Amino acid sequence: EVWSVLPTTGAEGLMWINQAMGAVMEGEGWTWVAKDAQGDPSAQVQFIEDAIAAGNVGAIMCAAMDVDMLEDVVADALDAGIAVAMLGADPDYPIAGNVYTAYAITGMFAVQAAEDWVAQRVAEGGNIPANADGQYEVTVDDYYDIRDGVYRSNAIVGTIEKTDSLVMVSETSSYGASAFSDAYDNAQDVLGAHPDCHIFIAYEPEEAMGAAAAIEDFC
Repeated sequence: EVWSVLPTTGAEGLMWINQAMGAVMEGEGWTWVAKDAQGDPSAQVQFIEDAIAAGNVGAIMCAAMDVDMLEDVVADALDAGIAVAMLGADPDYPIAGNVYTAYAITGMFAVQAAEDWVAQRVAEGGNIPANADGQYEVTVDDYYDIRDGVYRSNAIVGTIEKTDSLVMVSETSSYGASAFSDAYDNAQDVLGAHPDCHIFIAYEPEEAMGAAAAIEDFC
């Protein structure tokens, strides 16, 4: 078997990645099993311990919530002959391999794209309200419960703070199975409190779609 040890199975984008990996592995004769930590990093440790005890697990793909917490159990898994690969994390201890995005850069680029959008819209005559300081309001829906989430979210917030043109008026979080509805509610609340806010930055697509639906209904 190959196990996907996940922070949640309720995040659609994360499941697309894992289902694709599972299909490839099943094509090679493996049995793919998804394990849902339900937002608890200690559950990921337990799943890897379970994999070692099971005796028929040959590989683990882990989207690690707390990379440091997994160090000892990953070493045990490697000693047991289980290949451990990580998605979205680059630990400073041995693993079999990983696929890692520079999440801080993606967060920075999201803000830079927002800056570019508002500059072009204003130049075209778009009615984007600015505050008394000439800044444009931004709301952020981010996620801090996994390491790459921390990198991206910190980069989003930090880049906004360093800009001259943007100011953050709200920071909320939504992730997992209820991400769309939570992001929808968050965006509705923001629009009620800050009707001049025209820029929404979301951690992942599901959150962005929820905010977009809220904006459509509001308008």
